[in-house]
Amino acid sequence: HLEYQHSFGLFLKYAKCYPFGFCRLPPPTELSHKWLDPFTVNVYWRKPSQLPDCCDVQYRHGPHNVGDTLLTDEAGSSGWNITVRTEELQNCGKSASAPASIIIDAPQPRAQLVTDFKCLYRADKTNCSWIPCDPAVNLTLSYRICGRSAESRQQLQECKQSYHHPGRHGCYLSADFVSKDVCMLLRSNASMRTFKLQGAVDPPKLHVSVEGDKLNLSWTPPEVSNDCSWTYTLCYSKCDEREVLLIESLTLSCTTMIFFSAVVVNEPRVSVTAMAIAVSLVLSVGVLLACYCFRRHRAVLFPAIPDPSAILKDMMMSGSTEIKASANFYTPVPEAIQPCKIMRPLLSLQLNYMTVCLCI
Repeated sequence: HLEYQHSFGLFLKYAKCYPFGFCRLPPPTELSHKWLDPFTVNVYWRKPSQLPDCCDVQYRHGPHNVGDTLLTDEAGSSGWNITVRTEELQNCGKSASAPASIIIDAPQPRAQLVTDFKCLYRADKTNCSWIPCDPAVNLTLSYRICGRSAESRQQLQECKQSYHHPGRHGCYLSADFVSKDVCMLLRSNASMRTFKLQGAVDPPKLHVSVEGDKLNLSWTPPEVSNDCSWTYTLCYSKCDEREVLLIESLTLSCTTMIFFSAVVVNEPRVSVTAMAIAVSLVLSVGVLLACYCFRRHRAVLFPAIPDPSAILKDMMMSGSTEIKASANFYTPVPEAIQPCKIMRPLLSLQLNYMTVCLCI
């Protein structure tokens, strides 16, 4: 068998003489594969028979987007379809062969396992966290530098500093991977998932000061790596229009400083402070008017009510049920009495009579 690694177009040359025959070279046969680790696979095949006489050939694999590692997040629903074809190197006089293909699936069944996986670079370690799809499933996180070499494969290690918070789990990676491609392996007892680490850093703390008619903005680059430079994106608004400023900095050990001109624009705008003062004045005037009206009409709104204890005390002291008039009681004005004179009816033969009341 001829060994072929999926991530590298291995060119094999043969110089055996076969009679010329068909217009296309024969394809390789008996394709097979073997996983070396969760990220790397070897593909094997037999050289084609009936090659033309004195024909030197090479082999080319596809598709072209297959990289140094096979990741389940980048695979199709049926896995990876790897093709190998025979091509002329010299003295063949024939075109490339039809592709021979093989379907490769992951060494374990693929599953999503987690959501919202993210990593935050720090100075001494990398903090990766995620939301498990099923908190009851025990997951292990392993990682290594991406690559197909034996040295890269030997660096696969399991994350030991794991933690569990309500609703979110995570683990601390011991190394600094800011400037490197890291391949991640999440695995349960029944399934697995492989992908590349997509990390981020904490935003730098911004300091703003005023120097004359300029604004001084300063910050310190993230202290997570000495092997890379940083490009900053500064967003600000100017006259209610959002603008973006890209800043490339190659200085890693010192503070970066940027100056902006601070120009006062005389425009008829109502600021938040002016609106707050106006609302406060309106509320104060309203409160003063309410207090004035209350004091002026207090007797109408809240009339005086006599004390019942004084009435009971006076009744018990006098022994009479009469209630003595008090200055606080209402004394009714005597009504005028008008006498009425009743006269007998003139017709006494009537069975019914009327009583007439003449008021004089």
